[in-house]
Amino acid sequence: MRIVAPDGTPRTEWLALPQPIRFAELVDDGRTLLATSGHELHVIDGASGRERRAPIDLPANPMRFAVAPDGSSAVLTFGINAGGFGERLIAVDPVSGERLGEALVHGPLHQFELSPDGRRLLAITLDRGAVDVFDMPTLRRIGTLAQDRDRPVAWGAFAGDQFWLLARDAEDAVARDADLFLWNPLTGAVGEQRRVSGGFPVGVATVAGKPFLATHDRAFLDPGSPNERSSSRLTRGEATSVFALSHDGRVLAHVFGWDVQLYDAPTLRPIGPPLHSSLDNVAMPLQLAFSPDDSYLLARHIRWMIWPVPAETQATHDLRALTELLNPVPGGVRVLALPDAAQREQLRRSDPGPPRAMETRPQPTVARMVGGYPIPARTAAAGPLQLDLTQAYTRAPDSVADMVSNARPGVSTYPYGVARIDGVDYDVRGVVESNWSRRDGVSGAARIRVPAVPIAAFHVLLDAPLATPATEQRDYAYLRLHYRDGSSATLPIRTRRDVPGLVHGDDAVRIGWESGDPLAELGASLQIIVSNPRLDNPNPQKIVESLELEAATAAGWSNPQFLAVTAEPVIFPGKTGRPEAEDVVRGAIQQPGASNNPNPQ
Repeated sequence: MRIVAPDGTPRTEWLALPQPIRFAELVDDGRTLLATSGHELHVIDGASGRERRAPIDLPANPMRFAVAPDGSSAVLTFGINAGGFGERLIAVDPVSGERLGEALVHGPLHQFELSPDGRRLLAITLDRGAVDVFDMPTLRRIGTLAQDRDRPVAWGAFAGDQFWLLARDAEDAVARDADLFLWNPLTGAVGEQRRVSGGFPVGVATVAGKPFLATHDRAFLDPGSPNERSSSRLTRGEATSVFALSHDGRVLAHVFGWDVQLYDAPTLRPIGPPLHSSLDNVAMPLQLAFSPDDSYLLARHIRWMIWPVPAETQATHDLRALTELLNPVPGGVRVLALPDAAQREQLRRSDPGPPRAMETRPQPTVARMVGGYPIPARTAAAGPLQLDLTQAYTRAPDSVADMVSNARPGVSTYPYGVARIDGVDYDVRGVVESNWSRRDGVSGAARIRVPAVPIAAFHVLLDAPLATPATEQRDYAYLRLHYRDGSSATLPIRTRRDVPGLVHGDDAVRIGWESGDPLAELGASLQIIVSNPRLDNPNPQKIVESLELEAATAAGWSNPQFLAVTAEPVIFPGKTGRPEAEDVVRGAIQQPGASNNPNPQ
């Protein structure tokens, strides 16, 4: 990573971090860069691009990240399975590395947003969750609003010391109206209430204290009031809850489809045509931010986009002169005249110069290519217990998803690298789709080598999208074990036990990772849930030579997407610690350079 100016000019040299970078934010007027790499938080000097201190160790790979504008505190979330899935919030001091506060919410977070001044945190969970407001950085609860499971609060927006909250029907298919109400977390009082009908509600923002409501095909400013204003009908795209308000409050940016539309905030009139992102067919900008002087708009997805959006300062007669260069005189001959000397000089003064030359950027070492996209090579941090799935991958981290060959988009939201999740380390460098179409000769049926030591169980990290809900336990996928003596065993992965069978998940099923940001931003109540079942080896006395990853049914119902498999060795009597288990594995397979990072079970 490195820091660049808005025009792309490098401000620092490239800094290599040990694992893929999931979050990065420049704070404190550009003086500090905070970035998460694997299960570490790195504090980087904004001027030199060098690390200011040793990385801060985190309990796992963070799922979410927010940092105060002055850089004084950062809050991260981590999945935890205790009486159902929840997210553990931890606030840290980037200078000292000390923890400043902790909190816990029930269920995957649907919205996680820090106030513009960094003093409060809004956390919304659906189903049996709540709307929680926390003080920063202590993470003391300021207020809680219990969710109505039939009509939950799906989105919220800061409005001074209060919040505009959007509630709607829990089922996406029937949500055609919204309740907007003003909530005070300190007193618990609900103030102004409005009912807005006529469209699928997606999200809400606050503009000058008034609610801005995004629906599937229209945007509303101050809806349900005598001063309501609405946009023209929106088509050819998906409305989102991704907003940004300029610092002077005059311009509102809203992501619709692949692009960003700018509005005059007081009137909701569009400012110019949409700003095009040129992303692929299932991607959209997931974050927006105006620069401090409001002259640039920044957007993030798999790649970064930046648009210059400064207010026009040229005199009216100069703008008119430029316009006349490209428009023939009305009624005259429709031929453009060559510019005269004065016009040529005026054009040259406004010329930004030649485009920047293409540069060579650092590239990771590649293990193999899948459909034209690279699978990164294993690193020394991946030990022998983190099984090597290189030859089985059908999709790379940068693969462009489509709705034909992939069961679900959103590959970029997975925790790539050597990821620590729920107490287990996994080597995640791609996706194995067992029911993939197998075009281009790519197959997920490769046998995966297992260390030649007694194995007690396998920890499997997989996404299990369903074509139809399964209200009962049903075999969804398998690990097929091949033992050294020629025998085999099949380990089933079952719905409602190992992976969710219902659309909104099951409390009894362990969840390893939740990466539902793209769906949440579209207003959907669904979450992209990655499961991490532990599958016992029925024959721990036998040496497992290899295994295969299989779907349980023909294509159409079961579409498992395996991210990683980690083996848990048998701990022999008298051998109870982590180092002994790792020594056994190293001695058995004699793999130099492997890390001392075994499964901590």
